[in-house]
Amino acid sequence: MKQPQLAKMEEIRDLDSLGPEVGFGVIKNVGWSLGNYCNAKCEHCYSWQVRQSKLDITREDADTIVNKLVELGVETVNIGGNEPIFTNGPDWQASLLPYIVHRLHEAGIAIGITTYGITAKILYNHFRDTFYKVDDWDVSFDSPYLLEHDANRGQNIYKEAIEASRILAREKRTHSIIMCAMNMYLKKPKVDEYRVRRLVETAKQLGLSTEYIGFHFANAVEENGRVHVPNFDPASLDALLRLGKELDAEVRINTLKPTDPHHERMILGLGQDYRGFHFLIGNSDHIVVMGEPRYAALTNSEGNGCPCGSSSMRIHSKTPMGTIPVSPCVYMHEFKVEDLLTDPVLGKDGIVNRPEFRILRKRKIAIPDYCRDSSCELIETCRGGCATQAYFAEGEYIPEYMRIHDDITPKIVTRRMKPFYTQKTQDGLKFFYMPDGRKELARLWKPDPYSPKLARSMGTAAPTFPQNLPIGHDGMRVHENYLCTIIIAPK
Repeated sequence: MKQPQLAKMEEIRDLDSLGPEVGFGVIKNVGWSLGNYCNAKCEHCYSWQVRQSKLDITREDADTIVNKLVELGVETVNIGGNEPIFTNGPDWQASLLPYIVHRLHEAGIAIGITTYGITAKILYNHFRDTFYKVDDWDVSFDSPYLLEHDANRGQNIYKEAIEASRILAREKRTHSIIMCAMNMYLKKPKVDEYRVRRLVETAKQLGLSTEYIGFHFANAVEENGRVHVPNFDPASLDALLRLGKELDAEVRINTLKPTDPHHERMILGLGQDYRGFHFLIGNSDHIVVMGEPRYAALTNSEGNGCPCGSSSMRIHSKTPMGTIPVSPCVYMHEFKVEDLLTDPVLGKDGIVNRPEFRILRKRKIAIPDYCRDSSCELIETCRGGCATQAYFAEGEYIPEYMRIHDDITPKIVTRRMKPFYTQKTQDGLKFFYMPDGRKELARLWKPDPYSPKLARSMGTAAPTFPQNLPIGHDGMRVHENYLCTIIIAPK
């Protein structure tokens, strides 16, 4: 894709000046949260704030949404956000997931599912035809170690993930193990002799070495009865890559996006981020998807900045008002646009051309002034990096528990702008900000705080990465041009 001409932010006077190349009908990759219920208890969950409704999706809702996606020209849909089988509460037998997968498949849209494991197992055991219609699977692992994973997500979840991955490997389905890179903040599990025997037996049943039981305390720091456990250090990543190899799976990594103030103690330091990705990329057979703008730039790979709002968007679960909102990024809940069930998707008033979408496209085209003014050599590929990271984090500090790593850590902005909205007037759409909204929104004009140039100015230089890596895959991946993510094939 040809890069748009660079322009300073102040040279773009209004959203209409963005031009036709980022106008209507550009969304190709969609994430979709089908339900509000989830029985996992993930400490780092990014979607609980927008899953507070007791209303469930209906067949009529699903038909309307699939028709809208066809109208948009969408090519892939990844279903996640809550555990996908629970579209209509905790009773999986009432789930509409098989119907929705069938409708998407019938429409010629490629389908991915992100699961902690149980959705894959239920579809395989009870809806075999639906199982085979899913093109791409992601199974969540918060850690390669059983005790860590279950401490962060809920008891016996690790077992579900391993069993689902075994099924996917045996059935030769495209699949990855997906980990959110972070510093977990966990309660220490009580491990006595009896529990150790039980854990050893569980590992044997799962066909795993007992090394995958261990609670990984390398560089861990205790605080308030909990322990900070990094899952993105080389030791954990080495175990994750070996686990991926054992499960015949690719490995996908997202970094934690701080959508909630309690994530402040969980986000990566700059050094952690660079060391982790340097180890990951250096120990890959090849790159499957390079969707993280910073690392596309650092490896001299092809890239086009953050995809949110330009090639991808998120469909949220049903609200208490009965609407189904859409946002340009899965993490940016404040940028929701109501309502996919009733609003047009194309045209002047279409959802994908609302200010909440166009503001992110504006950032991608104009590129933050810091990147321009610092003569960053990575500007064309990185294009300011992840918009979400820029919005939710800024500045620099070293929290007490991080001093052992001596890593600068971006500080989370806890006072965020209230949702802004649009109103139809005789002159078209009017764009409203809540009090101090312009000041809050100004964070979008800053670069991703993990971007190499800005990190270097804070004293953390990126290591030297291998250049011009082979990138590609057979078939399709729903996370190509959706989210800032990296997928690798382990050596």
